[in-house]
Amino acid sequence: MAVPAVAKHPGPGRAPNQPAHCGICKSELEGQEFHRHEGREERGSYCSPGCLSAAEALVALQLWSVKLDSTGRRAEAESRTTLADDLLVLWRKHTGPDPEGVNAAVELARSRSETN
Repeated sequence: MAVPAVAKHPGPGRAPNQPAHCGICKSELEGQEFHRHEGREERGSYCSPGCLSAAEALVALQLWSVKLDSTGRRAEAESRTTLADDLLVLWRKHTGPDPEGVNAAVELARSRSETN
């Protein structure tokens, strides 16, 4: 009988004996895990490179939304937040656009909007 994967460092609200789940698709993490880091801090665990890319794209959209909101562009910020929510739903169903392409498009659009 296989022993379920257990996170090395349980996150807040999760007991150490509960299995860890992917931050995007919510599948139980087994074997190799992929992690997103911010500086030295781990910011999430994912089951595949695709789910890791999806997380990075969602973070990029969130950061862009915050920047837009802080400059008074609330309608644009809300549309980025809605887009991120819709993408998460699709990616949890293993459908939708390529996360790496989304991340690249977000970074390109952010850089262009900052120069305007």
